[in-house]
Amino acid sequence: MENYKTIIKVKQKSKNNSNCIVISDDGESWEISMDLVLKFKIAKQATFSIEEWNKIILEQQLILCKSTAYSFASYKPRTKKQIYDKLITLDFSQEEIAQSLVFLEEYNLIDDYEFSRKFIQNRLLTKKIGELKIKQELASKGVDKNTIEQAIENFYPKENVEELINAEIDKKIRQISRKPKEKQYPALFNYLLGRGFKIEDIKKAIAKHFEKQ
Repeated sequence: MENYKTIIKVKQKSKNNSNCIVISDDGESWEISMDLVLKFKIAKQATFSIEEWNKIILEQQLILCKSTAYSFASYKPRTKKQIYDKLITLDFSQEEIAQSLVFLEEYNLIDDYEFSRKFIQNRLLTKKIGELKIKQELASKGVDKNTIEQAIENFYPKENVEELINAEIDKKIRQISRKPKEKQYPALFNYLLGRGFKIEDIKKAIAKHFEKQ
């Protein structure tokens, strides 16, 4: 029957995997979750119209997308965009991805604001960098501009910027101490600029440093 699928075999995939391998009379096979097997009463000799079967396969694909998204999000903190990009590479549809992202949000598995908070705190534990650098890095991970601005405002230690810059000056100056003073300034300036500090903060800190010399 061209417009129907008749099931000739249903077996559990393995002892450690409750999904089922379902085979139809035309030789096609699918891996389908036990929940769907029970929900749609998929069993040997069961017959489904092509339309009914396609709906089952679409539902199975959504389950797979959600499961993949869950695994990716729970392995380590990710942004919404990072998860979206991963799912796109696995050829899930836009609708499947959208529903999976909503699913993750409902269970608090993705939260770009919380991700940004942790990112700022962890980044500053390993590197003394400016807010511009952190903004750039968060943007590269797909965090939207408003979320970045809020996170920087609330979690970047602006009151300690001078201390952060001075620590970087002390480190860099040891590397360029043999250079003439007139070459040390631009070397420091460009280095600190690359670390993501603001120009006005850099100028102020460098000026104070050379005043002490």
